[in-house]
Amino acid sequence: MDSCRSDNNFRQRVTASYNQWRMLLTEVSMIVNGHWGRWFSCWFSDAFWILVTYRVSRSGFLFFGEAWKGLRVIFAPATFILRPWIGRHEIHYEAEIGIGLKILHPSLGCVISRYAVIGENFLLVGGGGVGTRNNSQDGPFVIGNNVSLGMGASIIGPVRIGNNVSIGAGAVVIHDVDDRKSVAGVPARIVGSMPQDDDDQEIFDFARNDTDPQPLYVNQSDSRKWR
Repeated sequence: MDSCRSDNNFRQRVTASYNQWRMLLTEVSMIVNGHWGRWFSCWFSDAFWILVTYRVSRSGFLFFGEAWKGLRVIFAPATFILRPWIGRHEIHYEAEIGIGLKILHPSLGCVISRYAVIGENFLLVGGGGVGTRNNSQDGPFVIGNNVSLGMGASIIGPVRIGNNVSIGAGAVVIHDVDDRKSVAGVPARIVGSMPQDDDDQEIFDFARNDTDPQPLYVNQSDSRKWR
């Protein structure tokens, strides 16, 4: 019985670790975006190295568990030497981030807390940060799918951010946000709603995959305060 549990645990760790490499390949493919020449040029991109360092470190943590904290010391000299090329970021390997992570303007730096649980297709513009109050986890810190964080914006947990949410540049989110909302300001407040029908969502998705992390339009009449 114990050997069966051990085998299952080992397989789960291998699968979880492997999935990080699969996610990395998908995210690099997003950078390439069908232009074969970018398979060579992406190696000189800060965004590429941020994705690589996070996914590789996350893979090691999922396989080795707490032992990875000590094993990382072995790679410290190489990390120090490669510092100019691996991008300005502090994305903790314990942060759980779904497939489709995309980073724009990475030279501005980015931070993601170890306590964050983030869904798929998270769009992070440089200068953004996802952190907690007093470096502690006092409650759920969950960010849904298809969330974009504008330049210099911050999410300070614990909070719950719904799916299909756009956070404007420079905003500071300290309260929960429902699905399909656009927020801005300090502290962030609702300034509009995201597209509802399939046609509008298709246009918005095209914009996300291009260069603009902000919604194409907002409904200024939907400026409700936080509940």
